[in-house]
Amino acid sequence: MPVRILLSLLIVFSLNSFANSENDCDYNGTQTQMNICALNLYKVSNRKLNERYSLLMHELENKDKKVLKTSQRRWLKQQDSICKDRTKDSVGGSIHPLELHMCLKSETDLRIETLNTWLETREIK
Repeated sequence: MPVRILLSLLIVFSLNSFANSENDCDYNGTQTQMNICALNLYKVSNRKLNERYSLLMHELENKDKKVLKTSQRRWLKQQDSICKDRTKDSVGGSIHPLELHMCLKSETDLRIETLNTWLETREIK
């Protein structure tokens, strides 16, 4: 349990500094505002992901587009499953939206890195 509290505090402090620098999130310390900040940060990452995905789809041949589409669908299911599992202990609590959206953001950022690599190498896996 102490590890969970420490992790939550780490998320809150990193969210505050990250949100203010990247998204002008108006964080004043309430749980509701932290939840909104986390949601907004996730939305920014999700937009970046969609831009990368569209760019990659535009540059690929048809056979590779099918592979990318299948990969993306599989990743979406995995992302949901991973974040559901990581945040199961906070379900029903006021911190759950923050934990869920920060997990989704983290997983989305990892996927953006993967798509960027594919854009550079043209190797779709």
